Amino acid sequence: MRVFDIAYKPKFSLHDVDPVSKAVSIMIEHGLEQVPVTTENNKYSGMLFSRKLVESHCSIKSKVKTLISATPVLSPDSDL
Repeated sequence: MRVFDIAYKPKFSLHDVDPVSKAVSIMIEHGLEQVPVTTENNKYSGMLFSRKLVESHCSIKSKVKTLISATPVLSPDSDL
């Protein structure tokens, strides 16, 4: 079995330059605990986790890129 066989495209993502206020709105509206973050070129940057968002006490005008966590990235052809 490969990663591609079980992977899915996320319905929601954020750009690293989006404001934290947008992240909070998406997470609350859709009941999400984490959201993938991409660059403006749609390259994966990491994940924004709700726990880190709450613990940071950052301004709602802050950029999402200040809060993303690096996560492992697998190729769609990688074996599970």
